[in-house]
Amino acid sequence: MKILLVQDRLRGGGTERQSAFLARAFAARGHAVTLLTFRPGGMLTSELGGSGVALRSLQPFDTGLDWFAPRLVRTARAASPDIVLCMGRMANCRAAQLQRSLPGAAVVATVRTGKPLPWLYRRGLRAARHVIANSEFARRILVAPENAADRCTVIPNALLHSALLEARPPAGNRPQSGVRSQQFTDSLATATGHSPQSNDNSPPATSPDSPASAFSIQPSSVQPSAFGPSAFPVPPSAFSLRPPVLLCVAQFRPEKNQRELLDIVAALPAQIDWRLSFVGDGPTRPACERHAAALGLGARVTFLGWQADPAPHYRSAAIAVLTSRRESLPNFLVEAQCAGLPVVSYEVGGAAECFHDGITGHLIPFGDRARFAAALTELLGQPERRASMATAAQAWSRERFSPERQVEAHLALFAQLLG
Repeated sequence: MKILLVQDRLRGGGTERQSAFLARAFAARGHAVTLLTFRPGGMLTSELGGSGVALRSLQPFDTGLDWFAPRLVRTARAASPDIVLCMGRMANCRAAQLQRSLPGAAVVATVRTGKPLPWLYRRGLRAARHVIANSEFARRILVAPENAADRCTVIPNALLHSALLEARPPAGNRPQSGVRSQQFTDSLATATGHSPQSNDNSPPATSPDSPASAFSIQPSSVQPSAFGPSAFPVPPSAFSLRPPVLLCVAQFRPEKNQRELLDIVAALPAQIDWRLSFVGDGPTRPACERHAAALGLGARVTFLGWQADPAPHYRSAAIAVLTSRRESLPNFLVEAQCAGLPVVSYEVGGAAECFHDGITGHLIPFGDRARFAAALTELLGQPERRASMATAAQAWSRERFSPERQVEAHLALFAQLLG
């Protein structure tokens, strides 16, 4: 099939990374793929070289305007797509226009945010042939009010950093593709003292009567993937030796709320050894750097900027921390657990769908700084507990967030829409 992905720009954010990944994966499976951006360039452009993806930009030079999409309809018609997949806020604001202008194509809107949606975005959800949300939270809170819940499929984000998937069990111990290994279940139960089937905080399954249910990927159904390494955890001793580094990987934007994280760590007990690393860049970074200095945290807090490959930073950290005000399904928490980091996160958006509260991390009521600090103090002060959670986190995330399943779910949905 001919697939057109539409994205405003290939900056380094989570949605953009998913766009580049899906474009490459669709092309690798033999589909004719065009990735159409409003603005040229971007950090991820180089990732498409040699992939078979046709990369097109609407602006002849970078105007700096994310919303400016000259000749969008003309260019989309020239691609004669069967499927148009809108990725990101600006592209989804054009979903209604694209569906009206391309009546023979199936325009698929997407929701990968926890922010309130502007009117044009909401109109796109109502007009598009189908909607993909990356969390049950987004489907319930953002899609359902537009009367599009019955046309919505939930497909969680996939693990995209292949370097995080390098740890493998001995070849003879790997499960067969697509089969949940009892050894995996036993290893997770041993590491945590709980059975994953008996204490699962996954969202309820989509109703069997819903048209989307055939392709909705509920996290509890995701199996170890043939696409990447097995979901087996590595020995807990490997995690207990990690330095006490807290890690936050996110763009510096107001909703990511890194300033509050600085306030929380500044209040940790003086005898606790810790350091905090921020990976990411954005408009609020300078203010956060000034705030860290004002709190006297200059020796403990490091601002690393945007990293093309954050895997080394995941591997050198001990705990993943997130204090966002708004999220849909945070890629960071998925990737962190894959690297063996337990999570301490505010309960915001779809964060609860990313990890197993009490087993692979701690879910904290939003704004409860004291409880957040207490969870950090517990994990920093108890390496064995931290290692047990890390082992469970790695096994749990690799089982639930398979890149291959995400790709196959998209393609199966597209085939249904065209059938």
